[in-house]
Amino acid sequence: MTPASLDVISTPKQAWNLLREKYDLRLSQIHSEMIEELQEAREKIRSENAKGQNYSDYCKNRIQVESKHANDWAEKCYQLCCEIWEEDGHQKCSAFYGAIYRYCLLPIFRGHASAVTSELKREGSMSGEKGRSNGAIRTFVEDMDCLRHEWKIGFDIESLGGKHRKPRERETKIGHDIPAATTTTSPIIEPTKTIPKQRIKPLTPTQRKRASVILGAIQLGLKGQKYCHELDTKKLPIRQEWIADSCPNNYPTAYGDLKWRKRIHDEKHRMQVKIDKFGGANRPGILEKLARPTR
Repeated sequence: MTPASLDVISTPKQAWNLLREKYDLRLSQIHSEMIEELQEAREKIRSENAKGQNYSDYCKNRIQVESKHANDWAEKCYQLCCEIWEEDGHQKCSAFYGAIYRYCLLPIFRGHASAVTSELKREGSMSGEKGRSNGAIRTFVEDMDCLRHEWKIGFDIESLGGKHRKPRERETKIGHDIPAATTTTSPIIEPTKTIPKQRIKPLTPTQRKRASVILGAIQLGLKGQKYCHELDTKKLPIRQEWIADSCPNNYPTAYGDLKWRKRIHDEKHRMQVKIDKFGGANRPGILEKLARPTR
């Protein structure tokens, strides 16, 4: 296959058309292996539940297994797409990442969420635990939303890192770009109203470390327990207000609890929103920009 240039591959649909045939052919083997692993994990949980396990614990363990499966499945499909793309001699671009997210991962997340939700509803009705089952379903749907969002953020960062955008012209006064020099004499610039600089609240050492560690984990594209282990390896402590609310004292352990997993996702999401707002993770001075400006 003749490699297509980045100018030709400009949309996710075009990228997917280049991936789809080989992807479909190789997917069947991966799919069989993943289904077999998932069924074994499910049977283990059901066996423990049959021995008298609390139904709430069953739901908690079941959700952890299903969420892990979805993330592992997405990771394998992503790696498969990367292999095919590199074999065909293409360069990774925003259209490539968009194709994987739209045509590979979204169907996985949505299909898995729908199947697990239906099964939990049926199990809840049969066991007389409909209330707890509904609570588990809500938690699982939130977990899948967070997982989908994490993958989207990772692809957005990869896409930005692969682009070389022409910088915008700087502005010296309101509404006027820097004029191009057409003569050897200096242009006359009329006095204008200057724009006051916005004061940025400096980061404390603790805030700087937290921002730096989380920023680094986001740039690495880490998700779930891998993200938490990276924070723990960098000795990032759990927030004190979380500890006061009975949170475990490290990220990997806290991630095992659905309540604190949601808090961890929210913390990461808020940091990503700030990164996007101030121009991307690779922008110089991004740590200082993560502080909220005063007015």
